[in-house]
Amino acid sequence: MNEPTNTMTPRHCDTRKIGVPTPIPLAGQTTWRGLRLWILHTLRCAMFVLLVFSMIPGHVWAGSGSTYLRNGNGYTVKIDTQWADGYGYRPIRFVITPNVVPVTDETLTIRLSTETMFSNSVAVEQQVVIPAQTVNGGSAAAEAIVRMPVYDGWDQLQLEITRNGRPLRQLSTPISFDMPLGRNNWFSGRATVNTGTDQSVLFIDSAVRLRAGSVTVAPGGQPTSPAIKIGPDGAPVWVLPGNTNPNFTSVHPGELSDSWLDFTPVDVIALSLDELQSMKSQFPDQFQAVRAWAFSGGSLWVFFGTNADLSDLSEINEALRLSGDDVTDAEHGWRTTAPLNTGALTYIDLDTRPSGLPPVSDESPLVTSSDRLTSQLRWRPFGLGTLAAIPAPDQTADSDWNVVSTELKPLAQTWTTRHGLSPNSRNSDFWNFLIPGVGMPPVVMFEILITLFVVVIGPVNYLFLRKRRRLHLLVITVPVMALLVTAGLFAYALASDGLHVRVMPRSFTYLDQRQNHAACWSRLSYYAGLAPSGGLKFADNVAVYPIPGIVHEWPDANQRTREVRWEDGQNLQTGWLDSRTPMQLMTIRSRTSNYQLVVTESVDGSPTVQNLLGSPVRHLLLADSEGQQYVAADIALEGTATLDALTSASQQLEPLRKAIRSSMPAQVDPPRQRTFFWGGPVEDADIQLGLLEQHMDAASSLSGGATSLPSRSYLAIVEKSPECQFGHDGAVQVSGFHVIYGRW
Repeated sequence: MNEPTNTMTPRHCDTRKIGVPTPIPLAGQTTWRGLRLWILHTLRCAMFVLLVFSMIPGHVWAGSGSTYLRNGNGYTVKIDTQWADGYGYRPIRFVITPNVVPVTDETLTIRLSTETMFSNSVAVEQQVVIPAQTVNGGSAAAEAIVRMPVYDGWDQLQLEITRNGRPLRQLSTPISFDMPLGRNNWFSGRATVNTGTDQSVLFIDSAVRLRAGSVTVAPGGQPTSPAIKIGPDGAPVWVLPGNTNPNFTSVHPGELSDSWLDFTPVDVIALSLDELQSMKSQFPDQFQAVRAWAFSGGSLWVFFGTNADLSDLSEINEALRLSGDDVTDAEHGWRTTAPLNTGALTYIDLDTRPSGLPPVSDESPLVTSSDRLTSQLRWRPFGLGTLAAIPAPDQTADSDWNVVSTELKPLAQTWTTRHGLSPNSRNSDFWNFLIPGVGMPPVVMFEILITLFVVVIGPVNYLFLRKRRRLHLLVITVPVMALLVTAGLFAYALASDGLHVRVMPRSFTYLDQRQNHAACWSRLSYYAGLAPSGGLKFADNVAVYPIPGIVHEWPDANQRTREVRWEDGQNLQTGWLDSRTPMQLMTIRSRTSNYQLVVTESVDGSPTVQNLLGSPVRHLLLADSEGQQYVAADIALEGTATLDALTSASQQLEPLRKAIRSSMPAQVDPPRQRTFFWGGPVEDADIQLGLLEQHMDAASSLSGGATSLPSRSYLAIVEKSPECQFGHDGAVQVSGFHVIYGRW
């Protein structure tokens, strides 16, 4: 008897080498039977390998990217992709030099796009102008920073450079990244960007050049940073937090940009006090960008000297233009007690902490060690973010660093927790913030029309034609009636939803009139009867993140690439807002703002206010210089009003309570949670833990009378926040809710 042969198993997939039995079809089996067995075991082999790779633990990353040099088509292009990894906007730096200086200005278009196996792609376009030869014959070159939104896991970008619509083939090339985006848990359906327990840290040091994972060490082997020490093997080690190395990147201040959007992937920015002061004088634009990022909700850590009187704290205040009257603390406004909430306002009460956050005691100290290092640790709110002052450490005191890092942990949430969303994972909260009355089929009207259609097209039509002996016309009347009914259903649905763009906003704005700066967090729910041809347009100081409701196992073939064009801001073109499809965004804006509520205090009377907030005020609660609280309602734009003293909180605050209660998103059951084909759950984010809802909870507790406003502050509910952009001039606001917390 002949031995059975394995003619269907290819040599390049010998499954016996990885412990999977090799299929051996018996003699006499059909070719189709063997082919099915080969396909089945080949899939098992592939799944086994993929699962092995998905279970490989992640590594500690110190940023990623490289510097590329391309020469061709008459240009030399330098591309610098090094930066911290994470959700947000990743700056890609370009320097384009023509080999022959042009006699006229030349315009090139840079296009960067992502394509991954398990996600839909994002594409960014930006034009760069190469100037003509100067009068003195100097060289011509164009420098540009293309901000690439990171909403998903990817480790490669496709670069395409065009001139006059024609691609420059020699310059168009893939750009690879050695980053963890998409590498860990590719097949578990979980977000892989900044979702671990360690923060993403950006350290600013003039002695450090932007090299991923490298730290410059001063002569004598001592680190130039008090947050870095030399390990046993002679390598520099980042000593925060604790014994682990977070995702950190070190950078020279001169290599930073002047846009706060470039810092959106970062959770913590750390630098010394000397570096902070020199950066303010030598790199003012970069300094303001870092300051705007921290004001919008980031965590800024400053290492200072070891003066026993903590006089360095006042120098930090002066550098950041802070005052000491934010809290009743003798140490220049700095605190020693544990934060009641990450990035929370000063009036957050213990009983109003969102569910899911660990309880803390108002009496518990921020540090528990009597050591010099930990006993001098301080923190304070900074806009919607936090500011921590850390004494310069003893490089050999590991135990002290463990205590400090543990206490600092609540001051710097990871990206997903701080925002309360995941751009590439399931967000159940998507379903509790849909615009009411649109996007749903008119079931009752459909039932009525279909019933009439069945009755008319059936017996009525038949009896009518039979009476006239025209039954042969049934072949005409039936399809005509069906067409009319279908057109009627379509016209009714179109008329009920309309053709315009609707948006339901929910925003919280922190307006510091003393510093002329504002930070605004907004959640926007959209529905367009007909998607605008120009897409959505936002300013270049607005961070935009999608809030997906459902995540598919595989990319949706019908979903278009998200197109972003940087031109006078950011234009979200195709792939964002589709016709008759709900869509949600979270936006964050941080900028200089001149909007204000002008307060005039009187010695023997109630204060008077003038509304210059850019919107009518529905409700106002204000605390004067002495802490006395006043209320007012319905103040017109640019109008004035005399406030009423708050005497009966239960009655006078009831309109404010009612407005806040009615604005809360409805609690709904989201669609059934999907699981991937190997059984892993789709990760879900909790928007209630994000800064937006934390501060909404603070406003809610305030209206309940449990806490009081700090002196020289106010809480206003307005018709529309001047810092909240909708992205479309014709968008109609539906059930909007906007809160402004101001300091004056």
